[in-house]
Amino acid sequence: MAQTQVTRGMTKAQVRSILGAPIMSTTLNGTDTWHYQKNNILKALIPLRLGGAETNNVAVIFGPSGTVTKITNVGYGFTPGLFAR
Repeated sequence: MAQTQVTRGMTKAQVRSILGAPIMSTTLNGTDTWHYQKNNILKALIPLRLGGAETNNVAVIFGPSGTVTKITNVGYGFTPGLFAR
């Protein structure tokens, strides 16, 4: 995910230009948090049609001035599955 390009001090406009629109945003005590999710479909062991979906969740936290104060990985998941041929 492009969150490695997001750094502290960036504005909301800069973050949006790198990551796009967040899937969700929250505000608490003047602090905005934008939530992003990236899904990857992984295919491995093709003859057996095994694979899965990998999900990475990231939160970008803005201070009262509207600039990034923290970027955090808030979750990772993998869901195994079979794929049709």
